[in-house]
Amino acid sequence: SDRCLKYEILSDLADTTLRVDNYLIKKDQPKRMVSHKTTQILACFTYSFFSMVVTILNKSLLTLYQINSPVLLLFCQSLFTFSVIKGLHLFRVIHLEPLRLDILRRFLPVNLIFLGMLISGQYSLKYVSIPMVTIFKNFATFGATFGDWYFFDNKVGSGVAGSLLLMLISSFVAAYNDLAFNFLGYSWMSLNSLLTACYALTLNRMIKSMKLSEFGMVFYNNLLTATFLTPIVLTTVDFNSLIVQELDIPLIILIILNGLSAVAISLSSFWALKMTSPTTYSVVGSLNKIPVTILGFFMFSSPMTDLGVISISIGLAAGVLYSLSRI
Repeated sequence: SDRCLKYEILSDLADTTLRVDNYLIKKDQPKRMVSHKTTQILACFTYSFFSMVVTILNKSLLTLYQINSPVLLLFCQSLFTFSVIKGLHLFRVIHLEPLRLDILRRFLPVNLIFLGMLISGQYSLKYVSIPMVTIFKNFATFGATFGDWYFFDNKVGSGVAGSLLLMLISSFVAAYNDLAFNFLGYSWMSLNSLLTACYALTLNRMIKSMKLSEFGMVFYNNLLTATFLTPIVLTTVDFNSLIVQELDIPLIILIILNGLSAVAISLSSFWALKMTSPTTYSVVGSLNKIPVTILGFFMFSSPMTDLGVISISIGLAAGVLYSLSRI
């Protein structure tokens, strides 16, 4: 009958349309996967680069110019970053969500961990050489990887496990090679490793549960950081010792670059963690030791022996193995 014929024609048409749609989706999947992988690599590279830059600039201000207040340095970086993000919003370059108390409350625990991580990291730079600070971060990677597996059920393959083992060996070689052991510095570094792992895990969970842009996250994070640091700066910083510092052109340039790099590391760290996992985020941070250690040796006369070269080589092998396991 005519009805049966019409029904068969429509059924065939629908089936053909469905097959075409499925074909187009499957055809587009590899392109999407390549695009996502490229974005992940770019996010990790950006985070790694600016993490290295911030470490070098902070070490320069704390040692070359003898600015003996890591807390003041952190406060200025947070205030500068907050001001830049707010300024970009006022000039309609970016869009920020309206300030909400419920978001501030949810950010509070993460920010306290973040604050402790930054303070312990800065005091580590004051007492420990750059090679040891960067190499010691490997221990934070183990905590983040375990938490990533335990809380988020992200499996750890043999390649990742092998790279973590190489990082651990690299850290022990570096610790044995450290010619300027400082108990206070190592204590700050141990605390920093613990807080770094906790920060990666808690921030990852918050990113997944909150629909905020990277700019919004940087805005809230630095607003809280600057607020908490204000009373600490006012009660602990000796401003008289800072006033006598000669404000020459290189110092001004260094301060400006330090502020801009603080903005960049804030944005890139949120971006990298949003695009990857706590494990990858921590591994990228740990592998910064390779270029930073080499730069620290030339710029700050950090001691380097044959064991130091071995440690860097093992760390490089760990990075290569981790990269291959993720391809």
